[in-house]
Amino acid sequence: MSSTTPSLRQQLQEALGSAYTIERELAGGGMSRVFVAEEMRFGRRVVVKVLTPELVVGLSAERFEREIRLAAQLQQANIVPLFGAGEVDAGIPYYTMPFVEGESLRHRLDGRPFHPADAVAILRDVARALEYAHAHGVVHRDIKPENVLLSGGTAVVTDFGIAKALSASKTQAPGGTLTVVGTSLGTPAYMAPEQAVGDEVDARADIYAWGIMAYEMLTGAHPFAGKQTAQQYITAHLAEAPKPLGEMRTDMHPDFSALVMKTLEKDPSKRFTGATDLLASLNRIVMTGTTTPNQIVSQPRREKSALIPGKAQRIIAVAALVTLVLGGVGAFAARQRADSGSESSATPRRVFVGEFRNRTSDPSLNNVAALLQDGISRRLTETSVAEILASDDSVTKGAAAIAKAKAIGAGIFVGGSLLRDGETVQLSADLIDPASGRILRSVGPVSGPASDPSRAAGELRERVLGTIALMLDTAMNDAIPAVAVQTPTYAAFRQFAAGETKASQAQYQQALPDYLAAYKLDSTFTFAAVRAARAYYNRGQCDLADSLADALIALGDRLSQYEHATLGRNIARCRRDWVASYEYAKRMRDIAPQSADAQMIAAVSALYLSRAREGLDVLLRRSHAGVAQDTYIATAYHMLGLHAEEKGFALEMDKKFSGNAATNYTKAAAFASAGDTVALNQLIEELRALPAGTGSGVVNTLDIAAAETKRHNLPIHARRIRAVELEIFNSAPAAQRTAEYWWSRGEVEYVLGRYSDASASVDSSTVMGMKVPKSPSSTRVTIGLAGLRGRIAARTGKTREAEAALRFLAEQSSSAFPSEAKRAAAQILVGLGRKDEAVRMMREAMAAGLSPVDSYLDAIVDMVDLTGYPPYEELFKPRG
Repeated sequence: MSSTTPSLRQQLQEALGSAYTIERELAGGGMSRVFVAEEMRFGRRVVVKVLTPELVVGLSAERFEREIRLAAQLQQANIVPLFGAGEVDAGIPYYTMPFVEGESLRHRLDGRPFHPADAVAILRDVARALEYAHAHGVVHRDIKPENVLLSGGTAVVTDFGIAKALSASKTQAPGGTLTVVGTSLGTPAYMAPEQAVGDEVDARADIYAWGIMAYEMLTGAHPFAGKQTAQQYITAHLAEAPKPLGEMRTDMHPDFSALVMKTLEKDPSKRFTGATDLLASLNRIVMTGTTTPNQIVSQPRREKSALIPGKAQRIIAVAALVTLVLGGVGAFAARQRADSGSESSATPRRVFVGEFRNRTSDPSLNNVAALLQDGISRRLTETSVAEILASDDSVTKGAAAIAKAKAIGAGIFVGGSLLRDGETVQLSADLIDPASGRILRSVGPVSGPASDPSRAAGELRERVLGTIALMLDTAMNDAIPAVAVQTPTYAAFRQFAAGETKASQAQYQQALPDYLAAYKLDSTFTFAAVRAARAYYNRGQCDLADSLADALIALGDRLSQYEHATLGRNIARCRRDWVASYEYAKRMRDIAPQSADAQMIAAVSALYLSRAREGLDVLLRRSHAGVAQDTYIATAYHMLGLHAEEKGFALEMDKKFSGNAATNYTKAAAFASAGDTVALNQLIEELRALPAGTGSGVVNTLDIAAAETKRHNLPIHARRIRAVELEIFNSAPAAQRTAEYWWSRGEVEYVLGRYSDASASVDSSTVMGMKVPKSPSSTRVTIGLAGLRGRIAARTGKTREAEAALRFLAEQSSSAFPSEAKRAAAQILVGLGRKDEAVRMMREAMAAGLSPVDSYLDAIVDMVDLTGYPPYEELFKPRG
């Protein structure tokens, strides 16, 4: 400390009078000496910054005070406000502001790069502060780590307007000149090129400084590291290009790297126009993936785009491939486990509810803040969502409260704030990991009239409750990764969870009302509607899935990037474009790498491309499983020819999901493939005892059992199973005898060699005016009936009728079911003895969307006659 400190401190104390008592001096910044004082009236600590003597040469203290009045009017959560200003006896200006508990970003920067999630959280806060200030005509001009303070999981920016006030208050050298302690215009290491040469600056200068700071946080080094003097830095800003961020951090997605590099453009016109533009693009990357091409996102290359018409093309344009890795709740849970040896082991279900700060000047809102704190605690207790940890009232706010939460083992700290904009109050909450100080989820803002904020407070309370319930439910938190940015009300979450439970058992029809009800309860809970679209697809109702996707796409930025990718995959699946579906699934996985659900979806999509080993390896690693996942695992074993493992897994599946239709289907395929006729016969007898109709799943199970026994050279058993199928068809009531019934019955009769009966069943589909309804599903039935008629003709020597059926099926290649048409044609070609053409047509069917997951392709009727024929066997070899 210099010898002049006592005299300056004494002069400052005299200028402050009895209103303040100076406690100590802090390490000063380049432009000021910094003191901590207590404001006696309110008993709060403040910071007093006194400009250094070098800066006040030629400066009018009176004008300086006038200039900072505009900055003093800034009131935003990420801006440290100015309280007042004055001068000491020597004419040296000072200004006062709140004392912020925490540390500066400079202190946190220790030469090591930040985790991307931590960096983005801080950078977004800084961008929010800049956006607000720019909107009010204030350019900071000196953004740097020293002016960013970190407190309670939030970044706040200090010294807004000071650089401008210094420049405008000079009575000498109007443009301002650089000094050895900093600059009247900014700090050389963070100075935009136009600022360095004394040109007029605007918001884009702050954007450049933000970019320098972002680069330094993400790489651990200044982009022009090694420079020593102000002049060296200025020369670098003017003439040197920083090394691309993507080369320094290869784990960063190129879209985010491109954003940072855009802020560092030498030409201001090539940067973002201001913080609003910057923040919008940053939010789109983090939350939605909808950054437009003329900003920073390059559209992904789509070699298969021609296969995806209409809405799916629009989704591709909207859902740009962005993989900024966020530290979500999955990482939070893992960190909680890793930190279990800390001073008090953190438990995710333990919640510490801190203070909601009234950041307005309206004391009447203090009661609202208190009610929020109490209401959230009460609701968490009432619903048993979490265990509330109590604390004395003296430690419920700021860094001290978070530290207390960590010390007593809380897994989540809840804090928030109240802001006012005219006659509107805005309420928001942050859910913070006490161990790291990282914001896990932000809830709100929720707006309401300042005269009656109770409704807004109630909504925020229920959203906090629903979000915590989501975070603490392992299955739900996995289904809705943090990057999907969902903060549902508690009622909507419970409805959604009910749907997820049903969907995990492949009960998609039953799950649909729950998903739709959840979205109706909370229209911001868009993921519930996305799940409903998926349920429609899984029900084969692609027209409804498509319509719902259309409505959701129209929401634009309200959907997260993850949701856009999910919709894209659903539409690709409806188009049976398994390549596009796989690409979207990988996108989902890359967006949410911590999500086991996203990993499973990518694995399943790999199966559709015969990448059985890739899919199986991932599926076996996933601990949280349902009947759907188990079915896919068994399918992967089957595709790989590991029938002993397939059977063993089917038996394990039966222990968990006994009696489920999907379980029975899986067991039938496994027993038949493994040649276990004893187990298969027992299963068939159990199925015969069930109340069966053509839609019960029993027929499908018998169908795969018969096909696989035929494939594995058990023809007697295959015929016996087909006979059981025919019994079920014969017992079906008249009301069930639809066109699809006659098609399915005719298929069984055909396999049994009863061609005349099969032909009669085909004819019966139009008996007594029973016309096939005009719908996409009717097209599938029409194709099936035409194919069956052609196969009967081929087997009975009626070549001309078979050729006519082939011509009809060729015309259906542009229908909604081209793969079914091509498969039916391949089956006819087998009957005609044209096996090379049959293999080629089957290959085309697979290219058009015939999937080894939807059908056990190695056991298709007629095609199985080619067993042992090398070109045919080649079709079913796993690709990876």
